[in-house]
Amino acid sequence: ARTGRTPPVPRERAVLRTVARILALPDIALLRVGALCAWALAAHPENRAGLGEVGVVELLVRWAALVVVVDGGGADPSLHGRALRLATRLRRQIDKASVGGVKMHEAIVGALWLLCYDVNNTGHFVRAGGVDVLADHVDAESAATIEVQHMVVGAVWTLSQSVVARNAIAEAGLPLAVLDLTTNPRTTDDMRVFAAGLVLELTRDEPVRKKLAAERGRAYAEAMLLNFIASEKHTLQEFGARMLVRHMRDSRSKKLVHDMDGALLAALRLKERAWLEPKEEHDPFVLATLHLLLNLSTEEECQVLVARHAVDTLIAIARNHSEDSKHRQAFAARIMLNLRANPANTTLLYKRELALKGKHWHEQTKVDTKPRYKHDPEAEAANPHGEGADTIKARRRYNDWLRAVTSRPMDSTLARLSANLPRSTEGVFDGPFRSRPDKPSLQQTMCGSITDLWDPEHLHHGFTIQTHASTHRHHHAHTAAAHKHVGREDRHRHDGGRARPSTAGPAA
Repeated sequence: ARTGRTPPVPRERAVLRTVARILALPDIALLRVGALCAWALAAHPENRAGLGEVGVVELLVRWAALVVVVDGGGADPSLHGRALRLATRLRRQIDKASVGGVKMHEAIVGALWLLCYDVNNTGHFVRAGGVDVLADHVDAESAATIEVQHMVVGAVWTLSQSVVARNAIAEAGLPLAVLDLTTNPRTTDDMRVFAAGLVLELTRDEPVRKKLAAERGRAYAEAMLLNFIASEKHTLQEFGARMLVRHMRDSRSKKLVHDMDGALLAALRLKERAWLEPKEEHDPFVLATLHLLLNLSTEEECQVLVARHAVDTLIAIARNHSEDSKHRQAFAARIMLNLRANPANTTLLYKRELALKGKHWHEQTKVDTKPRYKHDPEAEAANPHGEGADTIKARRRYNDWLRAVTSRPMDSTLARLSANLPRSTEGVFDGPFRSRPDKPSLQQTMCGSITDLWDPEHLHHGFTIQTHASTHRHHHAHTAAAHKHVGREDRHRHDGGRARPSTAGPAA
C-alpha cells in the first residue's frame, strides 16, 4: 500500500476478510491501510464480489458518511454524545490524513466506485444507504473536495445501470443535485462535463424528466447545454454543441432552443471560431456547430435568424475547396440549401450572389485586362505545351500538307488522288480500299485519327451493304419491266395481232 502498486489477485479469501476486519476498527492509522487496500483490491474484477460478501461495501459507506457530519450536530440523528464526538474527530482526521499522496476520503470513495461495477454489490450498496450518502457528497453545502465529488458522480453513473439503484437515485434527489454541479463555479471543466453527461443519462426516465421540469423548467437540458456554448472554455463549448445536437430530437426541442436564442448563439460562435488557428483545435467545435445549425435550419423560425447572422461565414466555408475542409463544406452547403427554401431569405441570398459574381469579375479583370484568343501567338510562345497546343500542331500539319499538294502539277495530283479511290463493278469491291488518305485531311486533323469515322471495317461494311442494296433494287426493277413486256407480247399474239381498244385512261 505504501508503494502505491496494485497487489496481485489474492488466492485465499482470508485476505479479503482481513481487509474487512481492518475497516471495522475505529483506528485512523489502520483505516489508512484498509481503505487503500480495498481500493487496490477492487481494481481487479475478480475481487469485487468477494469484497462485497465480506461486508466491505457497508463498512466503506459508513466511513464515507462521516464527511457530512457537521460540528455541533449531525446529519445522522442517531449520533449523540460520545458517538457524535468520535465521529467528528474521525471526520477531521480523515480530511487531513493521506496515504501515498492519496487522501483517505478519496481512497474510500474510489473503492466504492470500483465496487459498484459488480452487480452483486449494488444491492449491498443500496441497502446500506449508500445512495443517500452520495447525494450528501454532491450537495451544494458539502465539504467534499472536487476530486471526491468527481468520484461520486462516477459512482452514481455506474449505479444507474441497475433498475433498483436508478429508482433510489431518483428518490434521493441526485439528478437535481448533479444538475446544480454543472453551474457550480467551484467545479472544474471536466467535472461539469461529467455531471452534464450524467444528467442526460438520468433524464432518459420519464419520472426524472418530469421532476426536473417541475423544479427547473421544461427547458432545463437546453439551458444547461446553451450555458456551455456561451462559456469561454473551448471544452465546454464543444461538449455543449455536440450534446445539443443529440438532444434535439423533435421540432418542440428545436423551437425551445430558438426561443432561448440558441440559433443566434451558435451562429455567433461559428463566426468567431471558424477561421481561428490552429485548425486542429477548433475544427471539432466548428463541425459540431455546423451540425447544430443544420438541425436548426430545418425550422422556419430559425432560417431567417441563421441567414441574417451566419450567411457570410457559411458562404465562405462552402466555397473553401481545400482537402481538409470537405466536411465543413458539406455541412455549410446543406445549410444553405435549407436557408434558400425560405422565401424571406431570397433577397438576402440574391444580394450575396451578386456581390460574389461582381467580386469574381473584378478579380478576373485585375489579373488580365488584355483579351486572349485560343491561338494567340504570344500565348503559344510563352507556353508551347499548354492549353491548345495539340490543336495548333494539327493545324500546322494540315497547312504543310496543303502547301505540298498545291505545289504539285494538277494532272499528277488528280491521278494520285484517283488512285486511292475504290474501284467497284456491279456493287462488288475488286480493288483496295483505304481507310483514309495517305496524307492527313482537315477532317482527320480536327477529329483525330482514332474514331469510328475512320474505321476500315466500318466503312467497308457500310459501303458494301449500300452497294448491294442499290444493285438489288436495280435488278428487281429490271425484272419487273421484263415480265410486263413479255405479258404484253403474249396478249398481242393471242388476239391475232389486233390491238384491243383500251378502256383505261391516258398513261401516267
